[in-house]
Amino acid sequence: ASNPLFFQALFTLFRILTALFISVVILVLTTRKLVFLVDIVVNDFVEYWSAGKLILNGKNPYDADLLFPIQKAAGWGRSEADMMWNPPWTFPFIIPFAIFSYRFSWLIWMVASFIVMWVSSIWIWRLYGGEPTHKWLPPFLAFSFMPIFMALNWGQITPFILFGLAGFLYFERTQRDFWAGAFLTLVTFKPHVFLVIGVIVFLWILAERRWLILISAAAIIIASTLIAISLDHQIFSYYFEAIQTNPPTKWDTPSWGTVLRMLFDWELFWLQFIPPIIGVIFGSLYFIIFRKEWNWGRNGPVLFFISAISVAYGWITDWVVLFIPVLQVTVGAVKHSNRKLAIGLGWAYGAAQISIVFQGLLKMEPFEHIWLSPFLLLLYIVAQRNGMIASVGTPSK
Repeated sequence: ASNPLFFQALFTLFRILTALFISVVILVLTTRKLVFLVDIVVNDFVEYWSAGKLILNGKNPYDADLLFPIQKAAGWGRSEADMMWNPPWTFPFIIPFAIFSYRFSWLIWMVASFIVMWVSSIWIWRLYGGEPTHKWLPPFLAFSFMPIFMALNWGQITPFILFGLAGFLYFERTQRDFWAGAFLTLVTFKPHVFLVIGVIVFLWILAERRWLILISAAAIIIASTLIAISLDHQIFSYYFEAIQTNPPTKWDTPSWGTVLRMLFDWELFWLQFIPPIIGVIFGSLYFIIFRKEWNWGRNGPVLFFISAISVAYGWITDWVVLFIPVLQVTVGAVKHSNRKLAIGLGWAYGAAQISIVFQGLLKMEPFEHIWLSPFLLLLYIVAQRNGMIASVGTPSK
């Protein structure tokens, strides 16, 4: 006998696929016209777009002299090029956004960034057992979390870093190791952010023998690297030459390595790398202590704090990874019986985000964002000590 529920589900799937197909057709046919009605912002996306343009034309995508005229023609208002510092295996991801004009590519980039932030917040919410009736809350918190808001405003690549980390957590928990490894590759687009996390992921894979995650991530990175090399066989030479020619020695980023250089000697650039070394050591010890009961959903957020606080250099937009512990605490606070503490933590968190806004309005230096990650860690510790950290289950589908 036929199963009416099966045919009903099949019909629903057909309608969804049909709607998606029609939407894509409409997008392709109309976006090129509608894009001219949008107020286009020339922000950090121009570095990815212009670098993609150069490599497609067989030119050095890390050459400031080649980047600048392309960026200026797109409307870049500064007197020097906005350099792309992401490694060569990033280019297969970047190139699709560089095929079209800046105006059209920028719109696609922004839509994609908003979508991945929305999906990331839902995945994290489900991972920690968030109530389906409150599914409006994670996207709201995502877009009001200042590192995410500023990443979107600046056109940065970091929303896709969070997407990769959220996907890794989600698919690792559901034992879909191929996809866990695939999403993890997105995090490698920012090696300084990935450093501590990557070391612990590798140690964990060795301990748990989850080889498919490693194979999947390595295969995608190798394939992406080969694509980049096929476009320009000197791509790695260009990359390392750019780093040597324009090292981040003058960047006063909100990192503790910068603090060490300010306290001792600004010219001692090696001081910048003491915090990440400490971060790797501390993260490794943390993993060794909890290895037998390691759970990425439970232990990962602490590791993300270690990574964010110990990063060699970076900006507030690199702290999008801290949205994961923020949402973990939020799920726990919603379910917790101590409403006064939950409200107090909420007010403290909100005040922190508003403070970042005021720092922007007062045109304070980016270095002065340095307090944010330790402050969020403090709130996390308070929540943990009061049992307000959401437990991890199998994510709902």
